[in-house]
Amino acid sequence: MTDQPRLVLASADPVERADLRALLADAPVECVDPDTPPDSPPGGDYAARATHRARACAEATGEMAIALCAGIEVYPMDLQPGALTETFHAGLPDADRCQALLQRLAQTPVGQRITVGRAAAALATPGDPNVAVSMSIIECEIPMEPRGEGGYGLDAVTQILNGKTLAELDDDERNRLGHRGKAVRPLLSRLG
Repeated sequence: MTDQPRLVLASADPVERADLRALLADAPVECVDPDTPPDSPPGGDYAARATHRARACAEATGEMAIALCAGIEVYPMDLQPGALTETFHAGLPDADRCQALLQRLAQTPVGQRITVGRAAAALATPGDPNVAVSMSIIECEIPMEPRGEGGYGLDAVTQILNGKTLAELDDDERNRLGHRGKAVRPLLSRLG
């Protein structure tokens, strides 16, 4: 038990909760899993999806809650999968999801696989209608094949400007350079 305030990680995905825990490692809070993970809305942009989950968790638990919505927008795919990246070939292992994306881009040459990684983090307090939201964006491209063992989701096919995929970065680099870490970081000052 700790004297720190509790912060509910408003996600149904245990891998995403582990990522949030790592991003919040230095925050003066005790990160806890929700008893009942919040549902995601069927649509909406990044901020709306994160806000919905954070607010639902905060009201259900009576504790602060944080949620994350992250994805990639692939220009040759009309900015898809976007805020619904978590549903892109949902239910398949991450390696298969990465392969499905690469297959969609099989005819797109290097240099035209331009992508952005976008994320929104939302922090809700029970009883407060205002939810703090932080957004981030990183420039990326999709390589010809998956690379790296770290991260999750489509990280193995999300290559940032330094030439590495998010999955090739160590945890500290991924948290510092990736879209998820850049979205969560501004909210840390609200936790202390």
